[in-house]
Amino acid sequence: MGKLDYYDDNKYLGSHDLEAINYVYGEKAFYELCTHLDKDKYAESILAYNEYVEYIAYLIKCMSIPNNAISASLILGLLIKIGLFSDGYEFISDKKAKDLVFGSLGINVIKGRGVCRHVASFESDVLKKLGLFSEPFYCYSSPTDIGNARVLSANHAINLIEYNDNLYGYDAFNFGIYKFAEKAKMKELFVTKPHYVYYKPYINLMCNGETVSSVNNLVKLFDNLKGKPIISLNEYKMIIDEAQKVIHGNSLLTDEFHRSSKKYIKRITDNLK
Repeated sequence: MGKLDYYDDNKYLGSHDLEAINYVYGEKAFYELCTHLDKDKYAESILAYNEYVEYIAYLIKCMSIPNNAISASLILGLLIKIGLFSDGYEFISDKKAKDLVFGSLGINVIKGRGVCRHVASFESDVLKKLGLFSEPFYCYSSPTDIGNARVLSANHAINLIEYNDNLYGYDAFNFGIYKFAEKAKMKELFVTKPHYVYYKPYINLMCNGETVSSVNNLVKLFDNLKGKPIISLNEYKMIIDEAQKVIHGNSLLTDEFHRSSKKYIKRITDNLK
């Protein structure tokens, strides 16, 4: 089977190609094995990371932001970029950054070096602790609307979040928000030159515990959302303004948080050596 075959969305959506499905399920089994081994190898780091995520969620609550996924995503994205949660108080975007712990990709954020999938995983971990819906959304991202995304490999990860009974894509790595335009395509909102992201189900099958049936159901759900009313530009601007005010108004709180969080960071990073 050619390398590009398993990238093709049509292998899983609609017509089911057993060769491609068996291939990605084999990769899924390997990923699950690696995750299981890392759970044993890095048990203390994972435990400390989960406790740290709880502490981060408590910080977000203390900042008294509106209890919604867009506000929380914005705040977290800004704080990640300034390195608040990271060892050394910096976060560096590094395309060569490898996953430090299978199944706990957000740990890369704590180490201060990662890419979009690490940020997306970290955001989802924190938002879930806040009782908000968020899942990593693996996709192909393009600055233009293209017709051949179905055969291309995933090159980006954002978050699928819920706001006012609708689902949006939120890109914490690049600070963009997306709506569903078609069943597997999202369009960036409120910019003159929007990016487009195209859902890539093979990643979900390999790494996120999904099945062929569940990814098909997801795409049907996405298709039903394309015509729903969306957040207005004014409301989104208000949320952005509020997020920035919250960060500027809580500098003492965030400084104290970073000092007190060093015990978690040390436990996480010491056990990765």
